Amino acid sequence: MRRIGLCGSLFVLMAAVFLRPEIAPEPGLAQLAATGLVLAAAAGLTFSLQARFASNPFLDIMARVGLSGFALLAVFHPERWVAVTACVPVALFVGYSLLGSRRSGNPEQARRQFFDAVNAVSEGFVLFDADNRLILCNETYRRYFTDACGEDIGKLIRPGASLEEILRAGIERGMFPDAASDLDGYLSRQREPQAHSAIPGELRLSSGVRLQIVETRTHDGNVLMVHTDITEVKRREEELNAVLDTIEYGVCFMGPDLRVRIANRAFRDMWSFPDDFFDSRPTLAEMISYNRHTGIYDIPDEQWEDYVRDRVAAVRAGPIPSFEWTLANGKVIQYQCIALPSGDRMLTYLDITEVKQREEELNAVLDNIEYGVCFMGPDLRARIANRAFRDMWGFADDFIAGRPTMAELISYNRQTGIYDVPDEQWEDYVRDRVAAVRLGAIVPRELTLANGKVLQYQCIALPSGDRMLTYLDITELKRRERQLSELVEELGATRDEALEARAQLGEALEAISEGFVVFDDEDRLVLCNSNYRQYFIDAVGEEVARLVVPGADRETILAAAFEHGMFPDREGTTEEFLAWWRDNLLSTVEFRFSSGIYVQVEEMLSQEAGIVGVYTNITEIKKREAELAEMVDHLTVARDQAMEATRAKSRFLANMSHELRTPLNAVIGITEMLEEDARDDRQDDYIEPLGRVTNAGRHLLNLINGILDLSKVEAGRIEFHCEDIDVGGLTAELAATSQPLADRNSNRLTVHCPDNVGVMRSDATRVRQVVLNLLSNACKFTREGEVSLSVERHTAEDRDWIRFEVADTGIGMTPEQQIKVFEEFSQADSSTTREYGGTGLGLAISRRLCRMMGGDIKLTSEPGVGSTFAASLPAVLDPVCEEIPDRPASTAGGR
Repeated sequence: MRRIGLCGSLFVLMAAVFLRPEIAPEPGLAQLAATGLVLAAAAGLTFSLQARFASNPFLDIMARVGLSGFALLAVFHPERWVAVTACVPVALFVGYSLLGSRRSGNPEQARRQFFDAVNAVSEGFVLFDADNRLILCNETYRRYFTDACGEDIGKLIRPGASLEEILRAGIERGMFPDAASDLDGYLSRQREPQAHSAIPGELRLSSGVRLQIVETRTHDGNVLMVHTDITEVKRREEELNAVLDTIEYGVCFMGPDLRVRIANRAFRDMWSFPDDFFDSRPTLAEMISYNRHTGIYDIPDEQWEDYVRDRVAAVRAGPIPSFEWTLANGKVIQYQCIALPSGDRMLTYLDITEVKQREEELNAVLDNIEYGVCFMGPDLRARIANRAFRDMWGFADDFIAGRPTMAELISYNRQTGIYDVPDEQWEDYVRDRVAAVRLGAIVPRELTLANGKVLQYQCIALPSGDRMLTYLDITELKRRERQLSELVEELGATRDEALEARAQLGEALEAISEGFVVFDDEDRLVLCNSNYRQYFIDAVGEEVARLVVPGADRETILAAAFEHGMFPDREGTTEEFLAWWRDNLLSTVEFRFSSGIYVQVEEMLSQEAGIVGVYTNITEIKKREAELAEMVDHLTVARDQAMEATRAKSRFLANMSHELRTPLNAVIGITEMLEEDARDDRQDDYIEPLGRVTNAGRHLLNLINGILDLSKVEAGRIEFHCEDIDVGGLTAELAATSQPLADRNSNRLTVHCPDNVGVMRSDATRVRQVVLNLLSNACKFTREGEVSLSVERHTAEDRDWIRFEVADTGIGMTPEQQIKVFEEFSQADSSTTREYGGTGLGLAISRRLCRMMGGDIKLTSEPGVGSTFAASLPAVLDPVCEEIPDRPASTAGGR
């Protein structure tokens, strides 16, 4: 057993030598070796105690005290210098071994060898009994006092001296500068040693030496103190603190127990900690609680304990990635926790409040830009996105706040119908888009979305590795281009010239670039782009343009430009010009510069009470406006001439119709008389020809009547005679009149009219004309089928309506035929005219009459199935019409 203990002691000695700073400079290696020392010493001392000192209580106590002191130092201070403390248990072990081996032969010699071993320890070693009286100490402990106060104080440090006597003598001689102002208080704190203290204490001597004290109380009440010189360690710490204090962001190092070891000046100032607050090595929970009521944390009292526990658990769990933390007082902190290999934690805090304010100012500027802008970091995560960008893609504000990746931005709208990309191609599409942005700059290109939007897209690679994406919605511009193209096609003779103008307009629009400028609340220029400065260069040269620099006064720039003739349309003095500009501040104005271009200037107030100005070149627009105005004038003249020609035609047709109808009525009347005479005289050879003449005359009369009605409509000479009409009676009359027409083609005529349809006030003749025309057409184009007339009253657009719906099961119409059916002198097609006859005026006149009365006719049809015409008329006619004297409502309108 003795050999085992001796081997353990030799291992401890060898490790103490090889752990010197120049041999084991790495803290991790020192910690590993220190752990090995603990295990080796523990094994050696355990075997030796069992074999040698079991019968000697004093030796047993001393060995265990030495082992305990070394174990505490090794656990709480795994630095390189901790290896030196291995000498304490080694010396104790060697001394006790020598004393035990020779206690039977020469006790005095064994005692002397034990004290020699204690004095060989480089740490100060002292043992007090339960009454705080000195039992023994080594020369290192005594030298701390003699170096600070002189040799005479060494006489006081003898067995039997009390701890208070020793300390009071040291204090009176200035050995403990930290106790000079509070002698009694310092002594009272020292009378009660911290038995089994978990936190080593520190002591500063007047000689400049810094000591670390580890106290251990034994089972019989004695107190063992080990004083380790940590002057060099503290000097290194002070150097580290000096370096850390030069860093602008807060840094705090914590041990595995989450107690503060080092905190730099920026950290203390950021959280308003006093310097002496860290003397007691506060825990993380104590630091958080220090500022509980200073307005930093917006945490309700009932949630405070949970909040502190979660914060501590997060730091103890390991590293915390960098994130932004907004305090209740408005400060924005960038916070991070780094887990060190030793088990320590390094917390960093960077105050980015000013940076965030600048970002907000930049966002305010970007939000005034009409096209979408998104800045991305080298990791292709969104950093800044202006309002136009978020609105254009429908992004929620909190989605952008989470700094999504480029791929996440694209996938956000996958199901909203923006992208026309098949599912099997989606991943390749996203990968290609991301790869293109990561590769670098993308020249401006048009991007047409599935919802019809057209965007002008561009990617700019910034020197920092960031990417700036811009999106300009040019849908309206494209729509106007299409309108211009259609107008060019209609103009015919000027097609080539218009196409050239369209190309020039397209080129001009592509070249449009806005001048952008920002002034602060003191009218000092903050920033501007090159386009803004280029306006001054083009108009008045470099002399004025050199004034356009950050910090320049706004009115100084404008005054210089005015005096050099940049605004030729503005007259008066410089002061009058500046006064006019102040009066029109925050409005949109147009200028003609001396360079000949027209510029629209729009100024807006920013969030910081500054001015944001946008200068847009509208020269090409002004030119096109003049051309279009001239073209509109020409088209107006042509339209007026065409309308006058139409009115002249209508007047001619009306006059001619009257002139033709009178003799035609005489022809029809005489022919009918001759036909009756032929029937009476049984002259059968004349009946058929006279019948054909009569039918032809009636057909011609219907045609003339239609032309007369059409001419009246076109000439605006239709007059309506309003009266109360019994809709039910009128419907029965229309059915009776139409029944022969239905019977002629073997059709079944049905009528659907509710009893409560009521009365309408309108022109009975015109209503009858419209409905009879619809019934006549339905009967004519249907054979051996069904024709129905349905009448209903309904309310829409805050007024009552009467709806006459005529449906048939006849030949029906194609969509192309439906387009032409309401045109004058036109039927569905030429084959219809040949087979069924007709003038092609009935439906055209009927719809015009309905519209003049405030209603309309709608058509639905399908070839081979049939057609449905629905005439909707207001129950009370709106246009001014001649009133017929009151009389009972009748089906015939009273005429």
